[in-house]
Amino acid sequence: CLIKDDFKEAQKYLNIIQNIPRAKYIYNRASVILLYKSKKIDDTKKMLIQLCEDKPEDIWFHEKLSKLYAVEKDWKRAYHYINKLRSLPDFLRDYAAQLKVLSGGKPLEALTLSNNSIMVVNETIKYLLNQPNIKKAAEVIDKSWDKLLYLDLIKTFMSWKITGEKDILARYKLISKILKKKINKDLSNETKLALAYAGSAASIWGESQNYLDKIKREDWDERMIEVFESISKEIKGTKILEPEKLSKREPKWTCRGCRYNDSSWYLICPNCKSINTILWPKSKIKEQKSPEFLNEFLKNPLRHLPKMKGEN
Repeated sequence: CLIKDDFKEAQKYLNIIQNIPRAKYIYNRASVILLYKSKKIDDTKKMLIQLCEDKPEDIWFHEKLSKLYAVEKDWKRAYHYINKLRSLPDFLRDYAAQLKVLSGGKPLEALTLSNNSIMVVNETIKYLLNQPNIKKAAEVIDKSWDKLLYLDLIKTFMSWKITGEKDILARYKLISKILKKKINKDLSNETKLALAYAGSAASIWGESQNYLDKIKREDWDERMIEVFESISKEIKGTKILEPEKLSKREPKWTCRGCRYNDSSWYLICPNCKSINTILWPKSKIKEQKSPEFLNEFLKNPLRHLPKMKGEN
């Protein structure tokens, strides 16, 4: 009945289930779903708040309440309820880490929850550069680069709170040493591009050209062209040959649910409203098999229920 949006019939069967002590948990979950599907969002939240108090270890209730607030971009409440869980399951760790940063928490603390989030890693780099502690910022990149492969992490490292030429050269020395050790492990050209970009940011044009030359012209996208243009302005008679026709566009963040593309990351997909489903296509992060928020509510709402137990 819930799947068919037949709310009257659903309520009729809920009234029957309510009188079965062993089915109380099913009744509670179904009631939450019925309220939500009936667009009674405030009532849904009120019920979930009480259920979270009654069942402090229940993942389903805490996750759903948190995500209701996340959809409203009330990051503090969204983080509050996911953080109340004593034991956070792996599939919620990335989500919780991102909420911590979005709600104003310290990026370093969020990083202890998960280093799989590009946003969390990027904010941690900024936090460390503000201190300033460029060595620790470089260590964060060292530990995360192999799986994240996101050029803007290098852009942040090479540009955030720069104090002068000496500072940028020190950063280049650190980051180039890290990335050079990884260049042969990466078949995607992201590390070569990162080195080329870092060289151009530090005005070390020869090294920048060298790493850009290592990327086959047929693999160039708009980001390689941007570095090429920086080099060509500084080096007369540069030997780099710009491809006659750009065959690839710059990679975009992509929602794994609806395939929506954007140049920016969002916790909530602007198109399908799914939560934490927008991924960087070059990264090697495995997709978390977490229940998709709206689909679970609206399409198959009572799956994965635990076995009924008698009430204590």
